Amino acid sequence: DIPAPDGKPAVLPRGRNVSISDDGMSLCANISGQVSYADGKVNVFSTYEVHDSVDNSTGNINFNGNVTVKENVMNGFTLKAEGDIKIMGIAEGAYIESQGNIFVNTGVQGYGKGEIKAQGNLTTRFIQNSIINCAGDITAETIMHSDVISKGNINVIGKKGLIVGGTYRANREINAKIIGSSMAISTILEVGTDPQIRLKNENVKKTLDDIRNNLDKIDKTIDALEKRGKLSNEKKEMYDKLVYTQKNLYEKMIELNRQYNESKTYIDEMSVGKIKVEDIIHPGVKVIIGNAVLLIRDELRHCTLYNSEGEIRVGPY
Repeated sequence: DIPAPDGKPAVLPRGRNVSISDDGMSLCANISGQVSYADGKVNVFSTYEVHDSVDNSTGNINFNGNVTVKENVMNGFTLKAEGDIKIMGIAEGAYIESQGNIFVNTGVQGYGKGEIKAQGNLTTRFIQNSIINCAGDITAETIMHSDVISKGNINVIGKKGLIVGGTYRANREINAKIIGSSMAISTILEVGTDPQIRLKNENVKKTLDDIRNNLDKIDKTIDALEKRGKLSNEKKEMYDKLVYTQKNLYEKMIELNRQYNESKTYIDEMSVGKIKVEDIIHPGVKVIIGNAVLLIRDELRHCTLYNSEGEIRVGPY
């Protein structure tokens, strides 16, 4: 006989609105709702249904489960959910935030102020003049004049498959049929690093530049005061404040410089993203992959753009 090793006690994956039966063998729903398996746990979310539109008749919505909207989310309203959001009409200039996935059947028209945030994926037909930030993939048929961030892929598929105008950042890939336009509308595509890390890096650099400019002014003022010799009480007080500020700014600059160099090294080492163009990418499109930048000057067709040894190369689609 060969004895078997002792097994580990089974742990039931109990999540929200779920309890364990008295015999410890089953999970039981505490409420009626939708079963969801996420982050290794079984949850039960109740679903809130809006039978018309999110507008003055409903007000803003903040719900701890899934939300289904039968019509539209109107301009200026807010919709938040801890579960998934499904909108059967259009999202117009609204703020929509979900801890899960977002589905918008018709499309997203932001009017330059509408914003969507999702911890999961966003799926819709079109996105226009909107701010989008997703931890998962973004899938649409057309995206125009928007600021889009995805920690996964940006997939613009379907008959049009068009990306034009705006800034598009993806951690892994951007896939589209047509990118840019014959009118050379400014379109920026960026892949190969975590968009949040690159944005943070850019903000740190701006802060560093501001600190250096301020230090330069403070240094010149301190030098001028020191050359005067004996100072009046008022000038002495100003001198002491400037020296104190100078010391703090130098310490802050050293720490920010460390953060900037760390994130820049990470960005330089990644550079693994790709941009896939099924049909055409027009001149005027700016492509950033990791630490490499390329401005498209001549139209390219049926190609894949990728980073190789610090340069952006053009390969077959």
